[in-house]
Amino acid sequence: MRQLEASDESDLLGFSPALENRIDAVEVLPPDDTRGLVDFNYKKQLTRLTATPPSFPEPTAVISGLDISISYRSRKGKRKNLVIEITDFPGEWLIDLAMIGMDFSTWNRWQCSLWETRRNGEEFAEFSKRLFALNLEDQHAVERIRDDYRRLLMTTRESEQGALLQPGQLCTKGHVVDVFPMACAELIDENPSALSEWLEQAFSHYVEGTVKPFFERYLSSIDRQVVLVDVQQVLTTSQTKLDETSEALSLILGKFDYTDDHSWFNWLRPEIDKTCFYATKADRVLPEDHLALRKILQRVARDAMRFSKSHGAAVVIDAIGAISTTTSGRTSDGEMLEGTDKNGKLQAYQNPSLLVDDELCFELNQSFVAPEFVPIMNAGIPLHIRLDSVLEQLVADWME
Repeated sequence: MRQLEASDESDLLGFSPALENRIDAVEVLPPDDTRGLVDFNYKKQLTRLTATPPSFPEPTAVISGLDISISYRSRKGKRKNLVIEITDFPGEWLIDLAMIGMDFSTWNRWQCSLWETRRNGEEFAEFSKRLFALNLEDQHAVERIRDDYRRLLMTTRESEQGALLQPGQLCTKGHVVDVFPMACAELIDENPSALSEWLEQAFSHYVEGTVKPFFERYLSSIDRQVVLVDVQQVLTTSQTKLDETSEALSLILGKFDYTDDHSWFNWLRPEIDKTCFYATKADRVLPEDHLALRKILQRVARDAMRFSKSHGAAVVIDAIGAISTTTSGRTSDGEMLEGTDKNGKLQAYQNPSLLVDDELCFELNQSFVAPEFVPIMNAGIPLHIRLDSVLEQLVADWME
């Protein structure tokens, strides 16, 4: 957004409307009232970036939005206006879309199979026993078991990045969900009971009252899809994490409608005509490793990309850094990444290899912890990596 606002000063050489000097004005606005969204509060977030020292905005905790109004001239010289509606929400919520079309029994078996592979699988097994013995008439016991499940789910996702564990909306700190399903290993081979009926009702209530309204209100009408994947985070875990992330992307994208009609007329019947997959935080690795980021992203998103293509959507893949924290330079020790920590100390490092002979380097990256640097600002504009390409891929054809 800041790059667009300052398009005449930003480094956006890969964004044709900016390169051709066709952007007259950009205004960031609160979301239109009809969207029913909390304001993203862009100015507050920008203040954090431009402070001394600069800092990143807080992670997304609620659904919010904003509108970007772009006044521009078409290539034929006609003055036009484009309004881009952006909706921001916690990424963990997306995995819940996989629940749509499932019944509780299918979901429970799937989730229990995932818990079996976790380091704290035994803790989940103990939880299942306590849930199986729950007295549904004891409201205090019901609330305690719900709190225990929430804590177990959040702890597991934070420590192991369990991309497929659900419900996703439970994993956002400060977000309240009154009714939600819980998996129980003790129910897999059991006959219907009062507990299974109670959990089935909670599952149906969550899907019908929370997941479907979220999808229909905020996601079902989007035109272009941006999928951000933290490839480096995947490399610090295991092949299992990579496989789960891949499956999660496929499950999520399978809930959207796609079209091969890339024209303005498609706005009359919104469907996704382009899906852009981006490996994030490219500033955290040496420029020579950006190709490796793309290759790993291709592996992670392979099935999701095939799905999008097979349903007529154009597919883009790249490695980007929306707000860079490092610059690269050559020293006597080779090429290094340099940045400044929150105490103002300049540091340099080299990241481990991401790929060796086309094999993922899990062990090298599991033991590596990159320094935490502050954002790099240039006259109030964040340094970026290929954000101009992102804009070109997402909106340039709408501004011809």
